[in-house]
Amino acid sequence: MNQFSGRHPCRCLPLAIGNCYGWQVLLPERAEATWNGGASLADLAVTTPRTHTAISNFGRGVLTFDVPFIFRTERGYNIMAGGPSNEFKDGAAPLTAIIETDWLPYTFTMNYQFTRPSTVIWEKDEPYCQIAVVPVELQETVEPEIQRIEQNPALLKELEAWTCQRTEFRSRQEREEPEAIKQAWQRFYFKGEYPDGRVAQAHQFKLRLNPVEDKR
Repeated sequence: MNQFSGRHPCRCLPLAIGNCYGWQVLLPERAEATWNGGASLADLAVTTPRTHTAISNFGRGVLTFDVPFIFRTERGYNIMAGGPSNEFKDGAAPLTAIIETDWLPYTFTMNYQFTRPSTVIWEKDEPYCQIAVVPVELQETVEPEIQRIEQNPALLKELEAWTCQRTEFRSRQEREEPEAIKQAWQRFYFKGEYPDGRVAQAHQFKLRLNPVEDKR
């Protein structure tokens, strides 16, 4: 994110919060995997100095990483495990899983699917898995609906006000007006503001997770 001109992605609050959403598991040893495109276990070759750090376990270009922890959560909470937020591997995509860690007495694995024949490397101490705690029953209690925005006149009015301000701001940038160029971007969401300047009562600027306490 810092490599972009003006560190532009750092201005995106949803992206910044998403990067911090959970804890990362670091790889204990370097792992290099090469897939030739075949379906068998032998078609994915893995090299790592630590046995079982990463193996070919399912075939069809799926690489399986050992996660050497047993995670336990309170009753009613699961762990969602996936790849590190907004980090990418050319040639391999992380698979996302939900694990019932409120009863689980054994470990789980982290898996990547090769997207094409290639060689992909994970370095020692590189994050390869990110976990977040999620409520067990929340998804099944949500009742999604699609409505026309005209059914909510207040929301429509706010949207129209925001659209007008956004269009006007972009026009000023296209005309290269100094103040608009200096401002660079509007900060409605970043500051938790409505189009009329009111501030949202519950707006999260930062996500501060508790550090992992090592009690070994």
